[in-house]
Amino acid sequence: MNQNGSASFNIASVIGSGPIRWLILGGAQLDDLEVVQRDLIAFMRDNGIATAENYRRRMSSADIHAMLKSKMDALSNVGSLNVFDADGALINSSGALPLPQASIADRDYFNIFKSSPYSPDMMVAPVVSRVSGNW
Repeated sequence: MNQNGSASFNIASVIGSGPIRWLILGGAQLDDLEVVQRDLIAFMRDNGIATAENYRRRMSSADIHAMLKSKMDALSNVGSLNVFDADGALINSSGALPLPQASIADRDYFNIFKSSPYSPDMMVAPVVSRVSGNW
């Protein structure tokens, strides 16, 4: 993946609670992003985050913002780590606060994740970030 790519991960099948998704924007190696994915999934499992409501409440908190920033520090090639809710609204980010109003609800990958229980665990595509405005 190049620096302009976006890797979007589907975690609904992992925690079994409907369309819960998160998105990583940037150009890191996919292996690096998968490590972050596994860490966040383990965190959600360990903390009993199993519904879209719990996900939104917990993953939008200040301590998750700090966690995303610390993970970001370890990934020099990533633009940002962004978390979106089941409706595609940005709920947290490794970037500066306050969060901009941003949505990925109309993105093809989001709709595939939301509508299909058979969607892949990850999709990679170059997109213009709704958060930063960058490729």
